[in-house]
Amino acid sequence: MRNAMARLACRTTDRNEALYFRRVISAELHPFMPAPWTGKANWTKSFRTKEARKAVQPYPRPLPQRLRV
Repeated sequence: MRNAMARLACRTTDRNEALYFRRVISAELHPFMPAPWTGKANWTKSFRTKEARKAVQPYPRPLPQRLRV
C-alpha cells in the first residue's frame, strides 16, 4: 500500500532540476479541476527552487501542554 500512496503525491524534479510537487488526480475528478488543470491527470506546483532543503519546510513543533492557552 505504501508504494501506491507514494505514486499519488511526490516531490520530483523537471529537466532543469527545479523541484516541484506532483499529485495524481483520479479520472472521476478530471472534469472538475480548475482551468489550467481541466482534464489533466496530474496537478503540479513548483517550489521555485533547486535546493531540496528550501523546498521542504519543517513543521513547527507543537507547544508543550503547559504553554497552551
